[in-house]
Amino acid sequence: MCWSGGKNSAWALKELRDDPRFDVQGLIALVNEKNGRVILHGVRHALLQRQAEAVGLPLRFVPLAPSSSRTERNAALARGFGELRGREATCIAFGDLFSAKGRDRRELVTADTGLEVLFPLWGRDTHVHSTEMLEAGLSAWVCSVDTDSLPADRLGRRYDAVFAASLPVGVDPCGGDDEFHTFVEWAPGWGRRVRVQPTRSIETYNFAFTEMERRGREHGAGADPRVDPFDHFARLDRVRRYVDGHLTEDMDGASVARVAAMTPTGFSRYFREHVGTTFTSWLVRRRVEHACRLLRENSAPARRIAEAVGFHSERTFRRSFHQQMDCSPSEYRKRWLGEPVD
Repeated sequence: MCWSGGKNSAWALKELRDDPRFDVQGLIALVNEKNGRVILHGVRHALLQRQAEAVGLPLRFVPLAPSSSRTERNAALARGFGELRGREATCIAFGDLFSAKGRDRRELVTADTGLEVLFPLWGRDTHVHSTEMLEAGLSAWVCSVDTDSLPADRLGRRYDAVFAASLPVGVDPCGGDDEFHTFVEWAPGWGRRVRVQPTRSIETYNFAFTEMERRGREHGAGADPRVDPFDHFARLDRVRRYVDGHLTEDMDGASVARVAAMTPTGFSRYFREHVGTTFTSWLVRRRVEHACRLLRENSAPARRIAEAVGFHSERTFRRSFHQQMDCSPSEYRKRWLGEPVD
């Protein structure tokens, strides 16, 4: 399910889960690669992760450069969606209601992915749809507005019957033409409520959004909020798979930046921001992790282990291993085998 965190995404997910023909395996969201915010409305990706935990599904992110051209953005989307096929997905669903332009764009970027494209809410009467969602208990906040369609003071309001009834003539009650967007706290089928509150508002050009902050403790909380960025950002997942397949080769941030489809400078900044360390430091750690596995699985000497994971010097390997594991390769193997260490 292509996930924005809004009411239509939440309801489309409900419809798919209620339909025995489908087995929803995960969510995928489009975020700004520089700040990790949702492309549509600026909500931080960490809050989408909370929603994913509430619905019990894994969430992957496709990072997009806000300054890229339409062609470049479409290519990035096609790569991100195409990687789902490699994970045995057969369909991808969107929450569009009636925008032919939006539907055409979705179908364009998925045309070569091999995925069937679904629109579970397509063609619904949006007044009936809005009423159905609210009567079922869906709880959401208005988190962004197009100020050409609505005044900025509509930000931070509850999406409820009063809000829908107060909309000017011509503004769709579900924001089907992107007049406004919402962030959902709860919808039918969710295991917990993601409590948030709107805080400061920001206006820029013809767009205004309000910052959403976590509020209190979610019902049913207890899941570990820490996530592995490589499991949640398609670009990082692609980098990790490339590195694991080319460990014996010389690699640096500049060469791997091409795999991420970024400039070396942009990739360096992006990697540090999302992983918390430099690519070079992470690469050393990754090689040591693979060395640990080999030390557990066979009795090859340290020199051969070093070569197998890309260290061209046994001395460098031993030093890096000790820095990461606080022991030598031979001591690590003995501990794993339960043998006494001198």
